[in-house]
Amino acid sequence: MSILFEWLSLKSGYLVNKGWRLYYSIPVYALGLLFLRWHLRFIRSESGRASMR
Repeated sequence: MSILFEWLSLKSGYLVNKGWRLYYSIPVYALGLLFLRWHLRFIRSESGRASMR
């Protein structure tokens, strides 16, 4: 979904890529998604709550 929005932004002229290719974004979004899922799981776990005290 993010790739679609990025592509539409590029086509409409809202974004201008300087040396960045659209296919570079695919692994970046995938890694970001994995990090966010891990982070949410960490926050919801008991160990995450205990370390905040």
